[in-house]
Amino acid sequence: MHTFVAINGNDDNVQTYWEGNGNPATLTTELGSNADLSSIVIRLNPDSAWGNRTQTFSILGREQRATAFTTITASASYNFSRSPASGSTPPPRSSRASG
Repeated sequence: MHTFVAINGNDDNVQTYWEGNGNPATLTTELGSNADLSSIVIRLNPDSAWGNRTQTFSILGREQRATAFTTITASASYNFSRSPASGSTPPPRSSRASG
């Protein structure tokens, strides 16, 4: 039985994954403290059962003391392939976030 729970979204294992049960869906990752972000990597499982795809999403973050999230990367469509190197999504500017 497959489970697509939120913890799978940040476990560094492409064999597991998170799947929202609505559209739009939100996945939140807490970094534990402020961090300077230079990239955020989203990967597709390289198994041949997974086809190339286009996903649309945005990335939001907040400084540890802030209560509201701000946009780090605006909503856009990203192409993913089974190539292990595919999927790096750098924010368009340096960002500081806590989660």
